[in-house]
Amino acid sequence: MNVSLQRLRSLFSRLLPLALLLALLAPAVGTAQTAGFTDERVASVPLPIALAFTPDGRMLVTSKGGKLYVLPPDAAQPKVALNLSARICDNKERGLLGVAVDPSFATNDRIYLYYTFKDGTACPEDEPTKRNPVNRVSAFMLRADNTVALSSEKVLIDNIPSP
Repeated sequence: MNVSLQRLRSLFSRLLPLALLLALLAPAVGTAQTAGFTDERVASVPLPIALAFTPDGRMLVTSKGGKLYVLPPDAAQPKVALNLSARICDNKERGLLGVAVDPSFATNDRIYLYYTFKDGTACPEDEPTKRNPVNRVSAFMLRADNTVALSSEKVLIDNIPSP
């Protein structure tokens, strides 16, 4: 038997009881309430992936399919602020994957999005004869009316492989 395989079996046999214990405790941990907090749905967004909050309390939520939603503190439903669905690939582990708010947002209205850019006409998966999509990080301006103009995009990091 291979030495590394022996080590893996030994590690597995030691971790199995801990994994079983955690699995049994998971439902109890998931239902625990913290004083001052309630567990309730605040928005309905299809396939939410990431979220961030602006200093003024707006919640930004990305959906895998390429839409950025904004939920102001006083609103009941989120509003689509930006739709990148025509420019992205969302197959496999791709899509509109991240959002961050600039530390100086109060003065520059800048947010950052991480997404899989459709660098061609399709979304192939490791096909050397076709242009594969790439991941990128872009800065955008979030306006006071909770919209983001596509023209405000400034690509910061591009061509991150997305095999």
